[in-house]
Amino acid sequence: MNQPAQHTSLDIVVDGEHDIGLPRRARVGKRARVAVIVVALMLGAGATRTIGTIVSNVMGARHLAEVTKQNGPQYCSAGPCREALAGAARRGG
Repeated sequence: MNQPAQHTSLDIVVDGEHDIGLPRRARVGKRARVAVIVVALMLGAGATRTIGTIVSNVMGARHLAEVTKQNGPQYCSAGPCREALAGAARRGG
């Protein structure tokens, strides 16, 4: 009744006395845990990089807005200053 199972394509004979070398559950669980930790660390690193890029872009935009506001007023040394009409081309002479 208790006949060994034979897997001819793999050339493995399985009977109750011999271990066929399959990894134990604890070893498989440990490998899975390590894989989950590695994936979590990689996702965390990617998220940190993304957040850092967003913060950098926001800081750059704020700095650009400050510089634009500071350099916005026109300074004229000869005569009164007038704003150019929107879309009007300057003509040099």
